[in-house]
Amino acid sequence: MSKPQTDHYRKQLPGSQLHYFDAQAAVEDICSGAWATLPYTSRVHAENLVRRCDPAILSECLTQIIERKRERDFPWFPARVVCHDILGQTALVDLAGLRDAIADQGGDPAAVNPVVPVQLIVDHSLAVECGGSDPDAFEKNRAIEDRRNEDRFHFIDWCKRSFKNVEVIPPGNGIMHQINLERMSPVIHAINGEAYPDTLVGTDSHTPHVDALGVIAVGVGGLEAENVMLGRASWMRLPEIIGVKLTGKRQSGITATDIVLA
Repeated sequence: MSKPQTDHYRKQLPGSQLHYFDAQAAVEDICSGAWATLPYTSRVHAENLVRRCDPAILSECLTQIIERKRERDFPWFPARVVCHDILGQTALVDLAGLRDAIADQGGDPAAVNPVVPVQLIVDHSLAVECGGSDPDAFEKNRAIEDRRNEDRFHFIDWCKRSFKNVEVIPPGNGIMHQINLERMSPVIHAINGEAYPDTLVGTDSHTPHVDALGVIAVGVGGLEAENVMLGRASWMRLPEIIGVKLTGKRQSGITATDIVLA
């Protein structure tokens, strides 16, 4: 069968000005009836491939998903990057250095920006100096944090103002898993007339919390996050996909996070 061409699967979303890529049609063109057998996770990966993959390898990559094969890597293009300040700042330092290098060559440094949206959560450096029994503990600890990290916070503020596609969640809001990662997800992006599922990489072990919304989220290191920031593919083998059925009722005081960790 001829290789699918991605533009062939670009379709108008009824009742809107948006278009989307019909991953179901692409999968059915390779193997009739296969879409109904795919887990939700595989369907999201298939859409990502149809929308972003090189058409020359699209059939081969989709076949890996359809036949649940793990023989080769396929490209994945996450829609956004979530970083805590320790690793995220390092990536932004690299981009700032690239701006300097381009300026030295007579280029426009402002042209250097993350290609995909980056959300930087600044709250991993807090050291608690004042105990919780002090009613002013939060304000005092924040003042100490600001003083100790003045230069670093100044650089992060510069990044927020200077780079496009960079959103900063400032100190005082909690570390990555204390902030409601689900609230940070649009679930479905609608950018430049195109609708597509939210996917992301994050530099914290709690990144997969947002999977509860059907958002594929993978924890990565700083270099991998920086790679995705620049719009490059994150290559992966099809992971093992399992289903879990929960029965019964959780006891009072037991959270969904407790159940997942157990």
